[in-house]
Amino acid sequence: MNELTAECGETFRLDRAFMAWIKSGVPQNMGEVADEWIRLRKIDVKTQPHVERIRQHAASCGRP
Repeated sequence: MNELTAECGETFRLDRAFMAWIKSGVPQNMGEVADEWIRLRKIDVKTQPHVERIRQHAASCGRP
């Protein structure tokens, strides 16, 4: 997972839905996994700006 953190940043976290997508066999390599995580995060931040504020607050409190 260090490679994904290096590629995606320190905010990289796996959740159940994302793990299920990885296990589905759709991504062919870790680069595709990183690209999808970055793509989804950009959508979250653009369509739901409060998501990033919540993430930043949680990080400042020491929560994942």
